[in-house]
Amino acid sequence: MMIRPIDLTTDHSAYNPAEVDGVLRRCNNAPKAISSASSGGIKRVAGSLAVTRALGDAYLKTPRLSFFPYKRHAPYITARPEVNCRVLTKGADRILTLASDGVWERASGDDVLRWVRNYYNARIAG
Repeated sequence: MMIRPIDLTTDHSAYNPAEVDGVLRRCNNAPKAISSASSGGIKRVAGSLAVTRALGDAYLKTPRLSFFPYKRHAPYITARPEVNCRVLTKGADRILTLASDGVWERASGDDVLRWVRNYYNARIAG
């Protein structure tokens, strides 16, 4: 049986145009709301955070908990999750992988599926 990965969410980063729009809307188009270091590197929210949604990082969420230079334009980010529902198909849906942005920045769904398959074959099936 052929198993294929299905993404259930999208990347919550400064590389996702919809997320960038959300950041710009929340901070009223603050200067450098999405930027990279002058020497290059990844795009970040306010030059600080690689993701556009977070449980922590309150200084980018509310002026009350913020400081210069972020205080004037907060909020930049949100803790609001992306919620999706999917009906599982008996016999077809076999694996659910929960991972942070650190995994998905370096691996695709196919990569993760291959890792799970290799682990299963090496440690469980045999």
